[in-house]
Amino acid sequence: MPTQKLRAWWGGWFALVARACIAIFLFVSGVLFKQNENISYLKHRIKRVLYPYLFFSVFALIYTYQADLPNLVGDIKIVLLKILTGGTFNIYFFVFVIICSYIFVFILNKFGILKPHITSLLLISLVVNLLHASYFRQLFDFFDIKDKFKDYYYLRTLLIWLPYYLFGIWYRSFKLEKVILENKILIRITWIFVIVFYSFLYTLKIGNIGGYDSVIGTIYSLATILFLLTFDVRNQIIYFISKISYSIYLSHIFFVYALG
Repeated sequence: MPTQKLRAWWGGWFALVARACIAIFLFVSGVLFKQNENISYLKHRIKRVLYPYLFFSVFALIYTYQADLPNLVGDIKIVLLKILTGGTFNIYFFVFVIICSYIFVFILNKFGILKPHITSLLLISLVVNLLHASYFRQLFDFFDIKDKFKDYYYLRTLLIWLPYYLFGIWYRSFKLEKVILENKILIRITWIFVIVFYSFLYTLKIGNIGGYDSVIGTIYSLATILFLLTFDVRNQIIYFISKISYSIYLSHIFFVYALG
């Protein structure tokens, strides 16, 4: 394989396997979700995510429009839609997803549905995720829906993302740390098998394996979450990085564009 193609292969492969990070963020947020809290708790969680996003979105819009800044006011409806849906930069879709997850799960909890039915909710959301990954692209193609809308939808729909958030709540509800550690060898072997198979599919360019809306992407993301849970990473450095991880996420794209 020529050097240029090899670099492209490695770059694409790394981007593919790194996409599990969004699922991991959602899982961790689910683990940290506190049940039986009032509306002030929901507002607090939303503010912690929303305010930094709005701050960085100012610079994202300036970067996007640059010399065309006068049109920023003229496109006010488009700009507001981007802000409300986490579209000021493409990677900010996560902000929209996590806020929707907060609100949806809070409502389930408020109506007394979450705690007694968390296992059923997790399984239902996972089945919906897999069905969505298998058939929604075909449905969208059948109805001739534009690719631009499809991409915007796929990044933001809870049909894809909700299982990871509920998985975090389920993990904490049943205190599964001990179970996972007792089976860590099996989990690690399974993860190795999944990532090798995933890489094999990527090499052969078989089907839709994009990661966010594919069956193998869901399996890989869940396997990666379980794999990471088999390690004890509790130390001061990891704790510090976790505290600033959201700021790193919001700001790193500016460094990427600057270097590009």
